Amino acid sequence: MKGIIFLLLLTAAVSAGLDQFYEQKVLISGESVVEKTMDISLFSDDEALAKVEQVCSQKEYCSLDNKTITITEKFAPGPYYQYNDNYGLFIEYEITVKRIPTDKFSRSLDSILKEAGAIDEIGSAAEPLDLLDKEANRKSAEFLRKFNVNIVYAIDMPAEISEARAGNVSGKIEGSRATFDIIEIMQDSDVIVVKSSQINMGYIITVTGIASLAVLAILFTRKKK
Repeated sequence: MKGIIFLLLLTAAVSAGLDQFYEQKVLISGESVVEKTMDISLFSDDEALAKVEQVCSQKEYCSLDNKTITITEKFAPGPYYQYNDNYGLFIEYEITVKRIPTDKFSRSLDSILKEAGAIDEIGSAAEPLDLLDKEANRKSAEFLRKFNVNIVYAIDMPAEISEARAGNVSGKIEGSRATFDIIEIMQDSDVIVVKSSQINMGYIITVTGIASLAVLAILFTRKKK
C-alpha cells in the first residue's frame, strides 16, 4: 500500500513537471536545515502564482522565484537521519540519511497552496521516501526514469567530506558538499552515508599547552639544581 501511495504522489509530480532539489545543511550540533526547491508550473495561471507569492512573502520558510518555489524546514536527528561526531586529534562527523522528508515538504506545500486558494484541501497521504523500501523504490524509479524526472539531494557537512555513498552509489563530492541522484539510489535502495573531518584545533592547542608547561617545568627544575 505504501508503494502505491508513493507512486500516486510521484504520478502527480510528473504531471506537474516537477524536478526536485533538496539541500540539507548539517550543523555541528547535528541539527539540519533542509531546503526543497521545485517547479510548480502546474499552477501556471498568473493569478494563482501571484497569490502563492503573496502567501510566501508572509512566511519565513517559503519563497517563490518565477515558477520555482523553495520551502525550508528544520530537522533534528531522529526518524529521517542519524548523526554522530567523534572528537580527537580530528573531529569526525557522520550523517546517515534513512528517509527523505517528502511527507513534511508535501504538507507544507499543500498548506501554502490551500492558503493561496490554488487547491481546495490539504492531502493526507504524503509519506517519507524510505530509502530501504526496495520493492516500492525500484518500481517508482523505473516510472520516474521514463519521464526524465530528476530528484537531486545535496548534503553540506561542517567540514571537508571524505566519503559519500549510498550502497553502490557514490555521491559527487565538492569540498564539504556531496550531491546524490535520488532515483539512482532508489534503484538500488540503501541509506545515504556521508563522512567529513577537520583538525581539532582545540585539541592541538591543549596538547601544545601541556607540552609547553612540561618543558618549562623541566627547565625550571634544572635551573634550581
